[in-house]
Amino acid sequence: MDILHRGQVDGFCIASSDSDFTSLASRIREDGLSVYGFGEKKASNPYVKSCDRFFYCDLLLEKDPKGNASSGKQTNLPLKEILAAVDDTSGDDGWAHLGAVGSVLNKRMPDFDHRNYGFNKLSTLMESISSVEYKSNGGGSNYVRRK
Repeated sequence: MDILHRGQVDGFCIASSDSDFTSLASRIREDGLSVYGFGEKKASNPYVKSCDRFFYCDLLLEKDPKGNASSGKQTNLPLKEILAAVDDTSGDDGWAHLGAVGSVLNKRMPDFDHRNYGFNKLSTLMESISSVEYKSNGGGSNYVRRK
């Protein structure tokens, strides 16, 4: 709290899965600073939600035999939230910039990370969803829309 009140930092990182940090993270955010949480999947939902972003360190330990992050497992994919983010960021033509979709997902779900679902890239995750159409213009811009 001393560091918070000095006003010399822009944000905090909390490396813990302990739900006792929920009120601290909430208090820091009340002062307008960002809170980034790092912990294991056992972290409580209220603690995860109290952070601006939450990163599961378990992902760093999960590797396939070749040393790559595992790919393609769609366990508990938050499809409803993904489709809502596509809808909320799409233009009149129905297309949404993939970066905008990712930003909305991160704001709504602090623990959203495509790697949690076994994909190395958000674009790969989107390509795997049958109700979403994905396109790339080749210049680094990627777009999605509902089919």
